[in-house]
Amino acid sequence: MNNFRQWFQSFQSNAIFMYCLQILIVLSGTTLGLYFLGLQQLIVPTTLGAIATALTDFDDRLSIRLRNLAYVCILFFSVSSILDFLHPYKFFFILYLSLSSACFILLGALGQRYAAMSFGTILLSLYSMFGLGEYSAWYFQPSCFVLGALWYGCTAIVFYILKPTLAVQDNLARCFNQVADLLNAKARLFDPDNRDNVEALLYDLSLQNSTVVQSFNHTKSSLLTRLKASRANQNTIYWLNLYFLVQDIHEQASSNYLHYEQLHQNFSRTDLIFRIQKNIRLQALACQALARCILANQTYVSDPTTTQALLNLHSSMQDWVRDHPHNIEVKNLQLILNNLDSVHERFQHLNELQSRQEQRYQQHIDNLNLYDDDIHDWHDLWLKLSQHLTPQSALFRHAVRIAFVFA
Repeated sequence: MNNFRQWFQSFQSNAIFMYCLQILIVLSGTTLGLYFLGLQQLIVPTTLGAIATALTDFDDRLSIRLRNLAYVCILFFSVSSILDFLHPYKFFFILYLSLSSACFILLGALGQRYAAMSFGTILLSLYSMFGLGEYSAWYFQPSCFVLGALWYGCTAIVFYILKPTLAVQDNLARCFNQVADLLNAKARLFDPDNRDNVEALLYDLSLQNSTVVQSFNHTKSSLLTRLKASRANQNTIYWLNLYFLVQDIHEQASSNYLHYEQLHQNFSRTDLIFRIQKNIRLQALACQALARCILANQTYVSDPTTTQALLNLHSSMQDWVRDHPHNIEVKNLQLILNNLDSVHERFQHLNELQSRQEQRYQQHIDNLNLYDDDIHDWHDLWLKLSQHLTPQSALFRHAVRIAFVFA
């Protein structure tokens, strides 16, 4: 029974599995459900409406999800109806399809949420053309698109209510796993046998670093939307502090004080860089363990071997300094050791993080709001749009390309 419970909890905490289950229910409803109800004519347009809505889905709080669903339904019905009315007038049909698609592309400048809605609406325009002239009533296909949108939206809201923090947990866990990959990539630089491919390893490190930054942006969006929804609570403070923790670890991991070729020349015959490499890899394992605890809602327990490995590194460093009192190369290694100490201390006091920083909650909110890219008023909306109304903007050039392609 315990094994089954653990197996079920692992799937329940798996965002990909939950999303696949959601899509299975949605597509089963629009195909098998309508088939057994004898509404075969609704299957294709309703399924297409659900698929287009799935591409507009964006992690957000409940009130915004309901508002977005209303926007999507209005957009889908309007766009499909206009295309149906313009179908007999080829010139105006082409002109509307091209210009509206370009405008929807430009709406992506308002933020990722609006970019997703715009993409789904453009895709629905193409879906609408499949059914032009196929139905007797002009409103039949637009209504089916709206039905599919409502079915997907209601299913997504039910899954959100059942597991409202799953997206935040998944994003945070992904951040820690990718920071662990970054640490492992950096650990390879402390291997004397990798002396001849340092440039390639540094390139891999930079690629991994860009992936981590993208994950931070997704996690920041998930946190912001939930922090706006309600007052601070125990879980909110915990997720927030974990986000700042992984940012601190990333900052320590991405700092660079060394010329690694010189490092191999000076310390390849000592145990110092081997011990540094071991400690970096142990901290990568700690990040992976914390990621698993986040997904499973478990308390993180630090591994005592990490403390002992760090103490051994300190002893080796002291011995090397004592034997080489005039060698200044070790100062760079001391900076690495300071970073390892800092990250280790954060992991050791992780369980105290929530209670210690609860009083600084508002300060953290202010820090996050500095990166808030949501639209707050008409001036903000125009400011975001106006900077892309120029050929120098890549988004503007993409909108023009889409308009010409559709024409």
